[in-house]
Amino acid sequence: MHEATRAQRIARTVDAHFRAALLIDSALRTAVAAPATRWILAQSGRITADRAGRLRLAPEAGEELAQVGRTLRWMGDPKHHHGQQAAEAAAKTLRAVHASRLDFAALSARCAEFRRVRQGHIVGNAANRPRAAAAELTLPNGVTARRVVTIRDLDRLGRAARNCLADPYFAPGYRQMLRRGRGEFWRFDDAAGAPLCVLQVDARRPALREAAGAGNAPLCPSLRPALLAFLAERGLDVGDAEDALARLGLCDELVAASRSRSVRRFRATLDGGPWHVELAPGVLVARSASTAGHMWLLRSAGAEPGAETAVFQSAGPPAAEGEGEDRDRPKSGRAYLCEAAARLDLRRACRRDRFLADACRGAFGDAPAVFCADWFGFAGRAA
Repeated sequence: MHEATRAQRIARTVDAHFRAALLIDSALRTAVAAPATRWILAQSGRITADRAGRLRLAPEAGEELAQVGRTLRWMGDPKHHHGQQAAEAAAKTLRAVHASRLDFAALSARCAEFRRVRQGHIVGNAANRPRAAAAELTLPNGVTARRVVTIRDLDRLGRAARNCLADPYFAPGYRQMLRRGRGEFWRFDDAAGAPLCVLQVDARRPALREAAGAGNAPLCPSLRPALLAFLAERGLDVGDAEDALARLGLCDELVAASRSRSVRRFRATLDGGPWHVELAPGVLVARSASTAGHMWLLRSAGAEPGAETAVFQSAGPPAAEGEGEDRDRPKSGRAYLCEAAARLDLRRACRRDRFLADACRGAFGDAPAVFCADWFGFAGRAA
């Protein structure tokens, strides 16, 4: 075959491949056809003729042409740039193509670089795209709750809070939850903007899924007012974070009463010192005024037959750290002593303070008689 005729046939084959790649700019196809033809002719095996004399590009050569054709089409359409750096690279490459300053190998390299930069823009734009409405709440003790709305902010929070949001194994699952709207993520920050704790909310039901401090540490007792206000304002149950919040004296009954502003508060002498007592239907929370984190949580729901809720939970001294978190683990002797001492102290407090006794009777009026007699020294409803 005459070399000029062969080159013309190859040029037509190249043009057909660019058309197949939807490169419809005829001037651009013409500008690329010559260097592409020279590239094909430069190495044997890139194009062959079948028995009928029809030219066929080798699969690798055909894919290279198609890749360049698609990339040039993206370069010519600003909506496919996805970012300023890619737009500048596209303009520079197209000018060089029209001025015939690039051979095909150089053009292919420019196209590969454009795709790399473009993909970076796509990933970055996706990470910065809001996945939910931004929200910010001012909470007690100078705490600010901020909703995480972008994947990038979720990753930053994981690094700042040193938790599994930034773990290579777990992070993709959390990103998917945020991306698909299956979970809400909230950060509690101090006045300087440092993360104090992270909450994950199950978007399919109004309840928490996880709650932990920085570094996945237990929640700090000083966060209790902020957490209670947040749960009440957002209409959330403690959900799967029940054990973590119970250590702070928080439960669904208290959150519901806080929402309706029906929590009754007292000061009482318990365990030989001053304590704060909160009462809501079916629950009593006592917190030491002198020892941070020393807390009792009493719930009548645990007294019902077949109930899975613990009747009594404590945190801080004299109960050992971690006791009561695992409901399947038998209580230690120390935990039994703490519970027995709490019973005795509450009965004494009710005898000393008639108003506290009346409030306990109102809060636990529907509890079994044996429960009320055991904990407060008066009868409740008949068993």
